[in-house]
This record gives sequence, C-alpha cells and structure tokens, in this order.
Amino acid sequence: MEKLKNQHEEILKHTVEIYIENSQPVSSNLILERGCVDFSSAKVRYLMNELEQLGFLEKAHVSSGRIPTIKGLEYYAKYLSLSEEDKMIKKLKQLFNKRNVNIDKTVEDAAQIISESTGLTLVTGSDNSRALLKTIQFVPISNNSATIVLVISTGEVFSKFITLDTSKNLMDDLRIAVRLFNERLIDSPIYELPKRTYALKDILAQAVKNYEELIQSFVTDIFMIKTDFKNNIYGKQNIILSDNISRVDLNEMLNVIENHSIWEFIEKESESEERLKISVSSSGTYISKRIDCESPIREVSVVGSTVSDFTQMRAVIHILEELLRKRNGDK
Repeated sequence: MEKLKNQHEEILKHTVEIYIENSQPVSSNLILERGCVDFSSAKVRYLMNELEQLGFLEKAHVSSGRIPTIKGLEYYAKYLSLSEEDKMIKKLKQLFNKRNVNIDKTVEDAAQIISESTGLTLVTGSDNSRALLKTIQFVPISNNSATIVLVISTGEVFSKFITLDTSKNLMDDLRIAVRLFNERLIDSPIYELPKRTYALKDILAQAVKNYEELIQSFVTDIFMIKTDFKNNIYGKQNIILSDNISRVDLNEMLNVIENHSIWEFIEKESESEERLKISVSSSGTYISKRIDCESPIREVSVVGSTVSDFTQMRAVIHILEELLRKRNGDK
C-alpha cells in the first residue's frame, strides 16, 4: 500500500477517528468545527474528494458526509494510529496504577485486566519449542525394552518406548547413555537435543560399545518432541456480544483465535515483512506481533470488529510485549 501525501493523511486520520467515535458519516464541516485542521472548507472538501477517488473514503447514502472504506481503515491502522499510540500507552499504565496493579504481574493477569477494562479481546499464543529438558528417566520393562521418560520445563512429561536388539547387550549401554545425557543435556532447549546428542558422539563412544545405534534411536525418536501451539484468549465475550460482528464473521473469528496462530493467519494475506501484522477486512480486525524473547509466549494479538479503536489495540500489544521482555530480562 503506497503512502499518502501528508495533507491526505491528516484528513483521513481525523475522518477515521471521528467515525470510530460516533459511527456516523463525517462531513468537512464537522472536521472544521472540531478544529482538527487549519485548512479552508474548500480545501477539506477537495482533499476528502481526492481520498474518495483513491478509495480511502466513500460517500454515505444518507448524508453528505463520508465514511472510511476498508482500505482507509487499514491504512489508518497501519500508519496513522501510531501517532497516538504513546498517549494510549500512558492511559493504560495509569489504569494499572489506579487499580493498584503492578506492571510486573504475570502476562495472564495483565491481559485479563486490560481486556476487562478496555472491552478488547486479547490472545497470547504459546508453544513449547523453547522449553528446556529437565530430567531423563530410564525405566526397564524387559531384557530388551524400556521406557524413557522426559520432563521439560513447561511441566510436560513425554514417555518414549524403546526396543533393543536382543543379540546385543544394549540394556547396560542404554543405562550408561541415559546417565551421560542427564549429565550433559539437562537445561538444553528441546529443539537442540538431536544436534547436542550428535555432539556427544565421541564421549559416548568411550563409554558404550553400541553408541551409534543408541544415538540414532535418541535422535530420530526419543528426542523428537512434538511442539504444540496453544492460544490463551482473554475477553472472548467481547467479540461474541459485539453488535458489529455478524454471526458468520464471528464463527470465522472464533475458529482463528481458538485453533490457529493469528500471526500466521495474517501472514497468509500479507507479503510485507513488518514486525507488527495488521489485517482489516469486512469480517474483522486482527493485529498481531511475534515476540522474540525467552518466553513460551511467541505472539500477542488483539482482535475486533472492522471498525475498532486501532490506537488502543496497538497500545495493548506494546504493553504486553514490554511486560514479556521485562519479565524475561530482555531490553
């Protein structure tokens, strides 16, 4: 989407903000009456007409005013709401102070409070790909089979069954290998376990005879831990009860926020590489940001109707990201 000229941006910004406020068509006189711009009446009408021709505004059928199109709303959400974001962030932090809420509260608590106070629907997406291996336990079942129990830092427990070649004395080798892995692999990220296991090949070769077979079993099976993605939703009732979201659009939105990465959902519709993904369409608004810090939470998102308080939505994303980074010692 190409950037507009400054004067067009100014008129579009005030038109969208007034429309978000009262859901009524916006006339040039209303923009002037509010003292939003220092233009003549003719200049405002001219700029609004050009914005209409460019597809950012459209004429309302019942009045002489104009309303923003989907294109206009998306442009505002991506480029113009940013100018008011700092003010909204301050308001949200003041809200925390009034409710005696410490910014160091958990993200879950903060998200719930923000949702209740703003009427927004927030979503945090988590996975266990950055979890750490905490323990490996060896449980013999027979002379040629055993269960390997893995516990990771999220508290999840994985049991892997292993069958050994009876023609080789592998049970003692397996016991030694598990002891070595407990010494060398604890607190390793689970996604690095196969690579780190291979790195222990020389050490393992000195301790066990059939080290290659054991390494292969651990790398291709036991240490292949499935990573699960999960969304936590705060304020789901806010979109369910919204008069501005149709039943059809609501069902689609619920499917997205309950079962999918919102970041990836937006990415399918966008070729841009922005760190903050924004999608505004006739079915609703999705704003999402990937979080690159040492936390199970990988993305934070806000969803709402097509016409939403985009500035507030962006500010909420900022607050949650700041909280995540602070809790994980990132800058």
